[in-house]
Amino acid sequence: MTPEFEALSETALKMAKTVGMAPADAVEVLSDSVNQFGLNLTQASRVADVFFTASKVSTLTVPQLVDSMREAGAAASSMGISLEETAAVLSGFASKGVKGAKAGTAFRMILTRLAKPPEEAARALSFLGVSIFDAQGEMRPLIPILKDMQTGMKGLTGAQKAAVLKAIAGEEAFSKLGGLLDGNLDTIESWRKELEASGALQVAFTQKMSSASEQVH
Repeated sequence: MTPEFEALSETALKMAKTVGMAPADAVEVLSDSVNQFGLNLTQASRVADVFFTASKVSTLTVPQLVDSMREAGAAASSMGISLEETAAVLSGFASKGVKGAKAGTAFRMILTRLAKPPEEAARALSFLGVSIFDAQGEMRPLIPILKDMQTGMKGLTGAQKAAVLKAIAGEEAFSKLGGLLDGNLDTIESWRKELEASGALQVAFTQKMSSASEQVH
């Protein structure tokens, strides 16, 4: 095996034992996410940390995040959104009861419309005073964009909010975006920062193996 695949396999085994997955499933999950976000196989531990930590800070389970990432990961990566920010926002959807493939699909729909807003979406974003791209034409980080939407909707009536959300997110995803914006976006930002910290899975794996060893003895 190559050193890269050895690193992937070792991380997958730790993830499988720690979160209760089959090793083959863990390899597939890590490999898919590495490819989606254009990472090297040696960064599998980063991916595993994100999945494990997200399941601890939010109401998401690892399998639910896997299903969400399958739908949303490629779109997020193509727009320059990091693995950690993607997982944090998906955790935000989960806190409002939208999990798994449904969350990933809604996220992908919203991102698609933000990347190239249709006319009605562009008008709604302008009305709210929200800029998607910076002066260099690069997409801004997603959580600050969401915070700007939240700020822009203060003082609007329920009907006005619904109209703006439908214009931005489309008929199928607007209620899910609304739920996300009704939440505490500072909490989602704090999750993003926590997801960027490394080593969480290794610590949990070591503790689990130590506990198992003590039980045997």
